[in-house]
Amino acid sequence: MQTILGLMTRLTAENDRSKSFRYFTKLNPPNFYGEHDPAAALRWLREVQKKFDTLAIPVEFRVGFAMYLL
Repeated sequence: MQTILGLMTRLTAENDRSKSFRYFTKLNPPNFYGEHDPAAALRWLREVQKKFDTLAIPVEFRVGFAMYLL
């Protein structure tokens, strides 16, 4: 029984992550192209942060989602 509950919990978490990622990408977050200008990097970071905050993306998903944009 505990195995089934553990599996259901994991599947629910994975489903939440997938849904969050789908919604995040629909907002067309900007890609980061490795610019050497610190101001450009900061603008990119702020823009991505706004997208995360708009969708209330959980903190534990944010690094993985941001890596997708690099």
